[in-house]
Amino acid sequence: MRQDPIQYTEYLRRKRANGKVAYAIKTGKLVQGPCEVCGSTGVYAHHEDYDKPLEVRWLCTLHHGVTRRKE
Repeated sequence: MRQDPIQYTEYLRRKRANGKVAYAIKTGKLVQGPCEVCGSTGVYAHHEDYDKPLEVRWLCTLHHGVTRRKE
C-alpha cells in the first residue's frame, strides 16, 4: 500500500534536511554543540523548518523529545 502523498513529501523534506546536516558536519561547515537546554553532549539536530536545513537547534534526546511533543 502506498503512503499518503502529503506524508511522503514531508518525509522527503526531512530526509533531505537531515542529509544536508550530516554532510555539513562531515565537511566541517557545521559543528555539533551541546544541548541548548542542559548542556549534554549527546545531541540531535532539531529542525524548526525543514526548508532551512542548516538552521538547527542542538538538543539532547530528552529535550528533543519534549520539543517534538510540543509541536
